[in-house]
Amino acid sequence: MQPMLGARTLSHPLDQEAPGGSTGSTSCRFAVGIALLCYGLVNVGLFIKFTPVYVATTCGDQTATLKRFQLGSTIKVGLQIEIWCKNPNAYDVRVATSEPGHVYLGEDRDEVLGLLRLVDGST
Repeated sequence: MQPMLGARTLSHPLDQEAPGGSTGSTSCRFAVGIALLCYGLVNVGLFIKFTPVYVATTCGDQTATLKRFQLGSTIKVGLQIEIWCKNPNAYDVRVATSEPGHVYLGEDRDEVLGLLRLVDGST
């Protein structure tokens, strides 16, 4: 079929060749495509590394050592308790504070037995 006399053909502005050739446009598109591909691969890697976001930490292997025992008008006992925990997450979990905490006796927690503190170097 031949075009009719007096008919006009329409063209899209992107279909026209840029002055001086289209090499610059093609290389720019190629560079942007490679950059977006790399960005996508980085995001896939982060997704794999951090999914699931959190898995519960499990603790086991508990050992207790009697460090001090004194009988007198009061009983003094020093215990060292070690608990080993496994963190399956991709990030570290650290103990933020090592300030001593009170140890209570009874359901109502009305009797203070002593203080509980972390051994130096605990993480």
